[in-house]
Amino acid sequence: MKTAKINLVFFSPTGSTKSVLERMGKRWTDDYEATIREINLTGAGSEQEEYSFGDDELVFFGVPSFGGRVPETAAKRFEHMRGSNTPAVLVVTYGNRAYDDTLLEMRHIVRQSGFVPVAAIAAVTEHSIFHDIAKGRPDDEDRKEIWNFAGQIQKALDEIDDIAGGVTLALPGNRPYREYKGVPLKPKPGKQCNECGICARECPVGAISLENPKKTDEELCISCMRCVYVCPQHSREAGGLMYQMAQKKMKKLCAEPRKNELFLPE
Repeated sequence: MKTAKINLVFFSPTGSTKSVLERMGKRWTDDYEATIREINLTGAGSEQEEYSFGDDELVFFGVPSFGGRVPETAAKRFEHMRGSNTPAVLVVTYGNRAYDDTLLEMRHIVRQSGFVPVAAIAAVTEHSIFHDIAKGRPDDEDRKEIWNFAGQIQKALDEIDDIAGGVTLALPGNRPYREYKGVPLKPKPGKQCNECGICARECPVGAISLENPKKTDEELCISCMRCVYVCPQHSREAGGLMYQMAQKKMKKLCAEPRKNELFLPE
C-alpha cells in the first residue's frame, strides 16, 4: 500500500523524538511527495484535542522512553487519537540505557485506538538528563540509518495488501510492564532566571507556576526536562549531589554505545 498522507504524532519534551520523526517524514516527502502533518502533544492543554485518521493515511507515533515505559502523559494523550485500521509506525527514543517495554506498551495503546502497527524503531538519542551520555546522537551515521529505516518501512508497506486483515509485528518487552516510579531529579531555576515564564507555559503537565516561575510542584513534575530545553537564559537545571551520584551510576550502565533497531512485520 502507498500513502501520501503522513502524520507525525509525538510527545517530545527536549526535541529529540521530534527530530527522528521529522527525518523519517522527510524520506516520504522526497520519495512519495507526501504531505506531512505534525501533531505535537508535548504542550499543556494538548490532551484536550481529538484527531481522527483514515485507512489511507500513515501515522508515526513517537515518544522518549521514561524508565523503560511510555510516559504516562503521552499515553493519555495518544488515547485521543482515533484510527480506522490506520497503519502506524512506532518510534521510541532512549538515552543509551534501554527502552525495555516501551515499544510493547505503545503497540497496545495504539491498537486500542484503531491503529495497525506495521513497523517500529528504537533510536538512540542524547540522554535528556545526563547530556554526556550518548552526546551528539543522533549523529550523521544515525541519521543515515534512520533514513534507510524509512526506506525499508516503505518497502514493507508496499507488500501489505490488506491492512485490515492484521499485521504480525513482534516486539521486545514483557508483561506486566516494568514498574516506573519516576525520577527524583527535579529541575530548578538558577540565578540567571528572569521569570520570563516560558518554562511555565511550556511545561507539559503545568508543574511550574505561571505567577511565580521559580516555584515548581515536584509532585506534578515528571522530570521530562522540557523547562531546561526551552529556557532562553539556560538557567534551569537538575543538579546537586543526587544528580552527581545518579550520573556516575548511569555512566556505568551506558558505557557501551547502543545501536538503533528496526522491527518489520513478519
